[in-house]
Amino acid sequence: MTDAITLPIAPAGPGTASVAANVGETRQEGSEYFWFQRGVLLANSQQYAEALVDFEATLALFPTLIEALLYQGVCRLHLRQPAAALASCDRILTLVPHHTQALLFRGVALQQLGQYRQAYAVYDQALEGFCCPLQQHWWHHLPSLITPWQSLWNHILSSRHSVKPLS
Repeated sequence: MTDAITLPIAPAGPGTASVAANVGETRQEGSEYFWFQRGVLLANSQQYAEALVDFEATLALFPTLIEALLYQGVCRLHLRQPAAALASCDRILTLVPHHTQALLFRGVALQQLGQYRQAYAVYDQALEGFCCPLQQHWWHHLPSLITPWQSLWNHILSSRHSVKPLS
């Protein structure tokens, strides 16, 4: 018997596929969500290359599944494929223009590409989605929102302090 898997669900925009109705159900291979579920487990086990294959299989079935696109982008960031991660984030943003996590990871991809000015502009856009009252403290609130990607968050913080301010 397979254990039930709870899937992390991001808000889905109009016209996008969502797995919200299937959260907590038992999944088996052959189920339409098998590849997504296995990808989540692999990504959370830091097996990003294997997870990426599963998210791409999921997206072949459900090309507008926001959660799969988001995980695809995160895996690509961990695999040091920032241009491909940027494409994943941009695809989400065409479906849900102000998707906060997609904006955040778009900023990370831009930062990895050395486009710091654009990255900080995108971080500011993401900030608007967090409704944080004090902009100077927004960095401290992000980890609770992106817990599954804590190692990536630690990388963002460490590289943020090593980058010279833009003038």
